[in-house]
Amino acid sequence: MFDRKLPLWYQLAEMLRTDIRAGQLPAGARVPPEVELARRHDVSVVTVRQALRSLEEEGLISRQRGRGTFVSPDRHPRQELRLMGSVESVIAQQFSEETEVLEQGLAPVPASLGGVFGAEREVGFFRRLRRERGEPLS
Repeated sequence: MFDRKLPLWYQLAEMLRTDIRAGQLPAGARVPPEVELARRHDVSVVTVRQALRSLEEEGLISRQRGRGTFVSPDRHPRQELRLMGSVESVIAQQFSEETEVLEQGLAPVPASLGGVFGAEREVGFFRRLRRERGEPLS
């Protein structure tokens, strides 16, 4: 069930995050108690607490002392835009390519794609110009 390469708390947080985003744990739903999650996933309560802390920091859940842990109404918090690529492309860019970000920001989700993005009304975007030796590539 768990991959040995990643910390258990991270993997548990990812499972819960997936359940929340898929609607298996809908907005307002009570997340099972820490002890039950620990038993169900065969991990320690400390591991469960760390996973829940991570989800709380992301805004996916809220913890209420004496009441429990609940899925937040906004299940899709904004995330920072991260640009990534293969190691080879990153190395190649350092030596021969330059990238200029022309525009970045938030744009409204087109009505035709509303179902794809769920409750999100805006999505992050960027436009860039890549050059190699001064010549535009893309």
